[in-house]
Amino acid sequence: MRFKSPLISLSMLCLSCSALAQSSLVLYGRINTSIERQNMLGSTNWAEVDNNSRFGVRGTEDLGAGASAGLALESGFASDTGVSGGGTTFFNRRSELFIGQKNFGTLRLGRWTSDAYFATADIVSLHNHDTGTSSDRLYAGFQRTNNTVGYRSPQWIPGLEITAAAALGEHTSPSLRDFSVSYRTGAFSLGLGYNNVQRQLL
Repeated sequence: MRFKSPLISLSMLCLSCSALAQSSLVLYGRINTSIERQNMLGSTNWAEVDNNSRFGVRGTEDLGAGASAGLALESGFASDTGVSGGGTTFFNRRSELFIGQKNFGTLRLGRWTSDAYFATADIVSLHNHDTGTSSDRLYAGFQRTNNTVGYRSPQWIPGLEITAAAALGEHTSPSLRDFSVSYRTGAFSLGLGYNNVQRQLL
């Protein structure tokens, strides 16, 4: 009996490795830190600043007939202090489950960044969230919202993508209406986005 246990453990390990290989699980991330000399109204300061460092995991499973299911979890952390998840929510950047079919689109559940943001601000790159403590308030309204249900269309026309999302209020959580249309071909991009967030009082 003593000799069978290691064989059983090894078999289970091989099965686990095989399952992971089939699920296309990917671990990713980045660390972005800058040293800045800041001068504002005659006051000079040196600072070590994190610029949206993050890590995450993405995975998909082929269900056959062009269908797939998957998950995406992403946590932000401060590279200069080690504080993770915005200090409160660990997977503060993204926490999503999705299921889709290549001809019908993708149903999404969870928390993610507004698709209207990616259709507008991210395309023109007028934001500066990767460049230290300077702040661009033009796109401050875009945010990540909990309890979101969303849909992403397939590209019936190459380069054209349509998204729609809504979030349940659930007491004090913000409610969301989000819609975007984007078209990309080569170096040309065109995007339209609508994002409306309201906070429930009860």
